[in-house]
Amino acid sequence: MNRRFWYVLGIVALLLGIVAMIFSDQLFGNRYSWQLDFKRTSKDPYGLFVLDKLLSQEHSIQSLRQPIHLDLPVDSTDQPALYLGIGNTIYFDSLDLNRFIDFVSAGNNALLVASSPSFVLLDSLHARACPDSSFFGLPAVSDSSVIFSTKGEENAHSFTFRSRRYYELIDWPYFREGSICSELWAEIVELGMIEPDYINYISLPIGKGMLYVHTSPFAFSNLSMKRETGLTYIQDVLGPTLTDTIYWDEYSMTAESINRPFQTGRRQYASSPLQYVLQQPPLAWAWYLLLAAAVVFLIFRTRRRQRIIPVLEPNRNTSLEFLGTIGRLHFQRSDHKKLALEDMRLFRQYVRNRYRLSARKLDEAFVEQLSQQAQVPPEVIKKIVLLNTNIETSSFVSENTLIEFHRQIESFYQQCQ
Repeated sequence: MNRRFWYVLGIVALLLGIVAMIFSDQLFGNRYSWQLDFKRTSKDPYGLFVLDKLLSQEHSIQSLRQPIHLDLPVDSTDQPALYLGIGNTIYFDSLDLNRFIDFVSAGNNALLVASSPSFVLLDSLHARACPDSSFFGLPAVSDSSVIFSTKGEENAHSFTFRSRRYYELIDWPYFREGSICSELWAEIVELGMIEPDYINYISLPIGKGMLYVHTSPFAFSNLSMKRETGLTYIQDVLGPTLTDTIYWDEYSMTAESINRPFQTGRRQYASSPLQYVLQQPPLAWAWYLLLAAAVVFLIFRTRRRQRIIPVLEPNRNTSLEFLGTIGRLHFQRSDHKKLALEDMRLFRQYVRNRYRLSARKLDEAFVEQLSQQAQVPPEVIKKIVLLNTNIETSSFVSENTLIEFHRQIESFYQQCQ
């Protein structure tokens, strides 16, 4: 046997080793997916199969698989129902928001369980109670293990966030008086908390009905409810909300591709990149044929007939890539305040260069002059100024506040003339 044979054999063995590593979880490891999907029928650690079976025993569950303004009825107060939404984030558009408010106002209950509840809904409720102030999102505390408890109950449930065999830090959002105006806070009832003093479960009256918001969907997962304390805790949480009919919203939960930039955890959890491909027979066969073709090519074309001609790449603007890299670095380190201040610095520079206005003093005169020159409504500029003032004076800036601040500045850029 010549040298070329052993060279080809080594390449084939390397390819087989790579394929074995990719399939190692499916062939030898745990078949469970640790993805944070919170799917109703999923038996994975962060699925909701146990909760679904628990509720199905005594209640009629109807799945909502379309936007809720098409699928959610407005029931009468004689037969109240429960809207249930569980996920990482719950998104409502304006039509969904109006239908949701009408549903609860008619005398029904609604339970939102999400690490990042619908910002549109909370901002709307905040604006109704406090039109002169803005809602900037919920603060969060980072930890790997927490203790859940409900008010008035002695039962407590400890939960540790994990991915496979590893325990990791994750952000646990909570409600506090400083993040919500006093008028709205006076209507809120504290129902549960993350011990010792972080409120994660509240109720709020809307019309004739009641809205319940819980910021820890992990407590409802299969991993949590496999313990008796977890089942007891969920029974205490669901006790005041349950009705005979439950509308389980499986549509408004954020898809993984949309939610990934705003995910609460410190790292992203995803299955193998080949998982979807191998679940689809046509794509699986295409993948196997590609591997076979690569092996055949390596066998017959291991030696090229001529030297590779180098390709001259065009010059690139690496400064933009550098800025993007620095921005991602600060975002991964949760340095939200520094990112927000940098965003404001670029905004000031943009105003100074384009409109010849000094953005050093952000007063009413500046807002009026910039609004006239840029032809942007003054409300947009005032909100940017208010958010910037709060960020500069705050010691902690949440991820939701950073996102809202960036959206407001982007809105100005899109509208300015």
